Amino acid sequence: MAVLDTPKQQQATDKRLQLLKLAEKRKRSRWKGYNCIDDYHDGAFECEFVSPYTKGAPNFDSEIMVILQDWACHEELSRENATDDPIGMSVGHDPNRKTNKKLISLLKNYLGVELKDIYATNLFPFVKFGSMSEKIPLSDLCRAAEEFALPQIKIIRPKLVVCLGLKTFKAICLASGKKPPSTLASAIESPFLLGESVIWCQAHPGGRAANRSADQVSSDWTRMAQAIFPTKTGHDVTQSSQRGSRPLYDKKHTADKAGTIKRKRHDVVTRIQRRHGKARVNIIVKGDPAKLSSALSALDKRFGLASGSAGQGWVKLKLSLIAAAFIFVIWLIAYFDIRFK
Repeated sequence: MAVLDTPKQQQATDKRLQLLKLAEKRKRSRWKGYNCIDDYHDGAFECEFVSPYTKGAPNFDSEIMVILQDWACHEELSRENATDDPIGMSVGHDPNRKTNKKLISLLKNYLGVELKDIYATNLFPFVKFGSMSEKIPLSDLCRAAEEFALPQIKIIRPKLVVCLGLKTFKAICLASGKKPPSTLASAIESPFLLGESVIWCQAHPGGRAANRSADQVSSDWTRMAQAIFPTKTGHDVTQSSQRGSRPLYDKKHTADKAGTIKRKRHDVVTRIQRRHGKARVNIIVKGDPAKLSSALSALDKRFGLASGSAGQGWVKLKLSLIAAAFIFVIWLIAYFDIRFK
């Protein structure tokens, strides 16, 4: 008697078959201006996925999906020793490459998962000519998003899709019929819902991408993790939440904080102008608003004003000027009186 599959087993089988069909579609496709994975080393890099990167992150039941831009380039794959790394061949990526090391660290520290426990793929499944820094036109990325990335999102149905890099996020936006943000910062602040999944942009973790500081990246990933998985996060997010953090969409809090900083900056600048003249303002106004008060105290000491006694100093200066003016008037009277006698 045959044993029937459970609904969950049947769903897993369906996912495998649909992903396999997408992989077969990629194998049959040839795009003008690009090579295919099978073109190198007698097909040594070929696999049963849309991207070989998925070999190291194949969990199609994961709640997390990561999309990188493209997998490899002609320059790297055409090297004679390109197939010499058995680990890289088995997992579909070089674990020692900075991009992969950083991604593994971010996933563990902020989402509490290993790369092997999620589903990861590349937006563009073909091989560009030149080096890894060679640019791929946005139109080609959009086409790849429509034909391969969006269908994978629909099959996997994750809670969270992390798009690494602005161009990857833009392509997903355009393929979804949405207007893409123009900057990385605005893209990171603009997650959107696609079916059952939240599409979220993050800075590319590669060594060449110096577009977000370490503190900004930490803040970006913390907010994303807390918004999607408030009870299932990595160590860094847990530590951050213990110190206190704000909700993702608390725009009023953000506006209030910005307004407070602006008012503090204005107050301090006004005080400096009164004490030391407008020329002195440039000394500190470009600094961190949180440090303006201490900078002001330092200026007070530098120009001989005790902190907290600026008002007294200003009064003394006024009295001195009045006294000098009075003496000058007395002198003028005495001078003209003597001269015209």
